[in-house]
Amino acid sequence: MQIVVSGKHLEMGDSLTDYVRSEMKSKIEQYFKEAVYAHVTISKRTHFFHVDITVQEGIGKGTIIRGESDDTDPYHSVDVAIAKVAKQLRRHKDKLHDIYKRYREGMDAVKRVFVAPHTEEGTDEEYEDGGNPAIISEHPMKVERLSVSRAVERMDMLGAPSLLFINAVSGAVNMLYYRKDGNIAWVETTLKP
Repeated sequence: MQIVVSGKHLEMGDSLTDYVRSEMKSKIEQYFKEAVYAHVTISKRTHFFHVDITVQEGIGKGTIIRGESDDTDPYHSVDVAIAKVAKQLRRHKDKLHDIYKRYREGMDAVKRVFVAPHTEEGTDEEYEDGGNPAIISEHPMKVERLSVSRAVERMDMLGAPSLLFINAVSGAVNMLYYRKDGNIAWVETTLKP
């Protein structure tokens, strides 16, 4: 993880810089070993030190977590700001854990998932073996009742290119998927489970 420590209107000594790096590394890696970047800015404002911390947590879409603190002692100000960031990281990790747990426990089941070759509408093509299209993947899946924002979080957490879910507001079957341009498309059907 890259930790950048900078001072504003103050010269950063090695002692304070080393203290910030060691504390940040131990607290952040306690919750997210994948965290990729942290920036700590310590600035002198009249009679107190202001510490501003920004952490990119390193999973999904890279959620940004911030914490700040003011104190007359720079070390205490750093400790308070790091505690705020650690609390947010713990809550974020718990939230991701709860989402994953609900997903694993499952809700409404979908029996089959398969991919069939594309055919033109109105034609009944026979396959070479005279049977049905080949099933590429077959396994039971759970379709969860989620809000659209929770569904986006779930899709990011799973690293899936698409997600089928039941809209918590409308009760209809919905689908999210990543478009080729990187944006997310949302399909809301009229189907009710």
